[in-house]
Amino acid sequence: VSIDTTDASESTIRSYYSALNSLSTSERHGMNLLKNLKPILSKDHAVISYDATWSWFKITDRDWILSDMTSYELANYNLGYDAALDDPYVHLLYRDDNGTATAAKYSDKHGTYVDREHVWPQSHGFKASTGATGPAGTDLHHLMLGDSDQNQDAHNNLDWGNVGANYSTYGSAATHNNTGKRGTITYGGVTGEVYEPQDSDKGDIARACFYMAARYSSYTSTFDPYLSLLDGISGIVTQGSSSSTPATLGMLNTLLEWNTIDPVDDYEVHRNNLIDNNVQNNRNPFIDYPDWVDAVWGTATANPATDDVRLYGETSTAPTTLTMHPSSASLTVGATENLTVSPTPSSASSSVTWSSNNASVASVSSGLVTANAAGTATITATSTLDTNVKATCSITVSATPVITLSSVSLSGTTATATLGSTYSTLGISVTAHYSDSTTADVTSSSVINSPNTSVLGTQSVRVSYTEDAITKDAYYSVKITNQGASVQKLASDLFISEYIEGTSNNKALEIYNGTGSSVNLSTYKITVYSNGASTGTNIPLSGTVANGDVFVIAHGSANASILAVTDMTNGSISFNGDDAVALVHGTSVIDVFGQIGFDPGTSWGTTPNTTVDHTLVRKTSILTGDTIGSDAFVPENEWNFLAADTSTSLVTHTVVFDLTSTEQASAFGSYVLDGIGASAEGSCGSVFTELKTEHDYMVTSAKTLFAT
Repeated sequence: VSIDTTDASESTIRSYYSALNSLSTSERHGMNLLKNLKPILSKDHAVISYDATWSWFKITDRDWILSDMTSYELANYNLGYDAALDDPYVHLLYRDDNGTATAAKYSDKHGTYVDREHVWPQSHGFKASTGATGPAGTDLHHLMLGDSDQNQDAHNNLDWGNVGANYSTYGSAATHNNTGKRGTITYGGVTGEVYEPQDSDKGDIARACFYMAARYSSYTSTFDPYLSLLDGISGIVTQGSSSSTPATLGMLNTLLEWNTIDPVDDYEVHRNNLIDNNVQNNRNPFIDYPDWVDAVWGTATANPATDDVRLYGETSTAPTTLTMHPSSASLTVGATENLTVSPTPSSASSSVTWSSNNASVASVSSGLVTANAAGTATITATSTLDTNVKATCSITVSATPVITLSSVSLSGTTATATLGSTYSTLGISVTAHYSDSTTADVTSSSVINSPNTSVLGTQSVRVSYTEDAITKDAYYSVKITNQGASVQKLASDLFISEYIEGTSNNKALEIYNGTGSSVNLSTYKITVYSNGASTGTNIPLSGTVANGDVFVIAHGSANASILAVTDMTNGSISFNGDDAVALVHGTSVIDVFGQIGFDPGTSWGTTPNTTVDHTLVRKTSILTGDTIGSDAFVPENEWNFLAADTSTSLVTHTVVFDLTSTEQASAFGSYVLDGIGASAEGSCGSVFTELKTEHDYMVTSAKTLFAT
């Protein structure tokens, strides 16, 4: 095919929108303007297939500076991919190395490093059952190449918005894709997750969304839907839209802000023309006429014949002021500093000429300052449209190297944590790396965040360290899993919750009921096995113990504090620290203290924690008895040790868990709907396996709650 890389003239652009000229003022403002733009944008719109988009990205998202083509190549272009013929550098959303030697190339693995990003997510109005379907799903004015990590894991189908202080980042600096932030915010009383890209992508994204709201401003079909931008969090994701109810995407107020801070640039203008010339035969009006954003969502009125047109390589508005970033810098000889300027208003031209008043100290070329010798210099940026508008930066050059913070690294992180647990960051160490290759332990001065253990799935957690106004971040990943989670549940039967082996006849056992119902003790008994015996003395129990309550049996001659809370006395409760004690239900042993048929000598345990002359209380995490009486007994595993004759805890017993079964069921539900399950398309098999694994780890009551 022949590729047309020319950019439309001002008269061509004005002619394209000329149908608006005959309309009344009210029809060229607000939602009426969106309505009247649709027939212009859809009239000659050539719809392409989803598969064909990969071929066209080589043209529309190409870096034409790094990967230009000769006139012969343009006239005889092989649209199908052949790396031997053409493997261009491409521009990716969410990457900060576009235009450099490390930028992505078209051959980078699709779906792993390079993705097709629907700036207006498919699930917000036009999601097809198998791939994207045009016109909306394959519309190149919003379908752009993007970094895979950010597209799949970070942005997903979230609304666009500015995150707050708490957010997660995805990817790593090594793959140039650590530019996005995902966080939960509350706006207008609604709480939801949003995604914030790097500043240089914000305007491009905003204007792509504005285009979609115009091109699809009314319902034609399932794949030519009714789309609308929402001033808030869209909340419910819709799979289609009707003639009366639009599918929505947020957040409009943020997109309007992004349109201002990142105005139309040459890359967008050229991409707009490439799409119009070669593929779709339609244009983005908010790139051609940047002021029309205000005509729809502000106070202006669109006038195609007179409004300023944004053309490739030029803007028609001179800035009133210029701001230099940074306004001052300290360098060492041989170092460099990249300066940038921002105009006011933001839509004005940022084209400037650069100069230095002392080039022997610091020279400048296209904003890049090079320190040549010790001393001071002033760098000046002068507007090319108005030479009276200038900005300056004061440069101080020193011969002594300035040691600065370069990066931070982490060690001692834990890769997994159980749902509902408390994640300890005490083992994490933070090391600072400096420009002179030295390092230092800065753990105590760092901000070490911990993962949210109430949310299943892998989280990227931020650690930051600031020194001399320089902040460096590092991230560690933690997978929150149901495996080993401590979930509140009912006990299968009674168990021994306290054992008192005190002085003289101060002997007692406490039995706890956590089964959820009252228990009649007529079928239960205590059996005492003395001095390693295999047969024991039986003590039948009687009475009833309520759910959550305890039953205490003690020696009849125990002290008054024990007898005051005793439910039953028996002279056979005269065990010593080397006697095994079993709780029996019918003919089944349901709990054993000690080891039946084994004499440990004086006691079980390791000094000072032994079963003689101590009160032992069952740990709060235990909810089932030891039903194997012949196995080795290690009391430290399940029991806490108190001083001899301590009886203050005989009144009650406490069982503690990290979360309830309702909380576990809710967390799994969120994992399915909003976590890994929300981005399953293209990897359903592995996602299902992960979800099944986490489901298997859940307690039965949580599984039942999830199912209902």
